[in-house]
Amino acid sequence: MDINDFNSLLSKYQHKGILVDTNILVLWFVGTANRERIAKFKRTETFLPEDYDLLVRVLISVN
Repeated sequence: MDINDFNSLLSKYQHKGILVDTNILVLWFVGTANRERIAKFKRTETFLPEDYDLLVRVLISVN
């Protein structure tokens, strides 16, 4: 999926809301509390800080 596909999907569904998986929600909590802990926390160690940044952009878009 490229950025154009992503933006198209985002604009299509942004007014319908979003359902967030528990692991993604934990990423949001940890990243919001301390972005540097993402790689150190057991449940989020597979994510990168850039994943958190993308998640925040998506959550803001569908708000």
